[in-house]
Amino acid sequence: VVSNWGTFPYCQKTPDKKDIRPTEMFISTGPMCRYGKDLPLLMKVLSENDSRIKLDEKVDFRKVKVYYMKEMQGVFKGSRPDIKKAIIKAAKHFEEEFNLEATPLCIEELKYATHIWLAKFKEVGSPPLKTSLSYGKSPINVCWEIFKSLFRLSDHTFPLLFFSAVINSGKGKNYYFALEKYRALVKKFEDIFQEDAIFLFPTHPEPAPHFYTTIPKSRNAGHTCIFNILGFPCTAVPAGLSEGLPISIQVISGPFKDHLTIAAAQELDKVFGGWKSPCPVQVLCNFKNK
Repeated sequence: VVSNWGTFPYCQKTPDKKDIRPTEMFISTGPMCRYGKDLPLLMKVLSENDSRIKLDEKVDFRKVKVYYMKEMQGVFKGSRPDIKKAIIKAAKHFEEEFNLEATPLCIEELKYATHIWLAKFKEVGSPPLKTSLSYGKSPINVCWEIFKSLFRLSDHTFPLLFFSAVINSGKGKNYYFALEKYRALVKKFEDIFQEDAIFLFPTHPEPAPHFYTTIPKSRNAGHTCIFNILGFPCTAVPAGLSEGLPISIQVISGPFKDHLTIAAAQELDKVFGGWKSPCPVQVLCNFKNK
């Protein structure tokens, strides 16, 4: 997701604009590339060489603590077997290669990740999405647009309209419950990341889903969006293919410890073989020949 000001990661910078948006903390620009070795250069550019991000610092994983979770508790069906195997394979690699003991975790609050994410957006008073979708005109009627989208008559996609309806609902008792879980989650991760440490966790509990199937499985987005809310650096690592579709795991660490997550991603590229095309690239080859 691209931020309004184009800064990455969130470094408490003040943009040269007066209308600072309350969601700025949760949304930032991040690099996407095939190979982990390209990430440090991209990060230097996007962070404007922020000195707090030690991208040139060599990482000795013998001095880094490794934690992992195979799946998020409470998610429908949990992680697929291939995802769990990838997490275990990554943890075992660090154990065998660097003579350390990877520690399994069971963080109960993570199962409320999506609820926490929505509650934090409501807490900061983010502007209604239906206003942003109106292109400067009167706010759209979300229910009417959802109905129109069933017949492909809306200017907006159904997933976006669904999200707009959810995020602008009222603050019920679940809202306060989610904020309470957020505070507990922050405390747990602060304890984990007091020292140099990384946390291995699924990026998604299944291979890349079909487009509209993300609606009934919206809670799966909690695997990644929770770390946006927490403000921790996170690097997704390709972990091969499952039934021809890409899967990945993510590496998370404490604030301004991007060098740990990127170094771990580069290390895990050796384990999983890096990025792999899910389909033939014959079209690209033909284009190049022309």
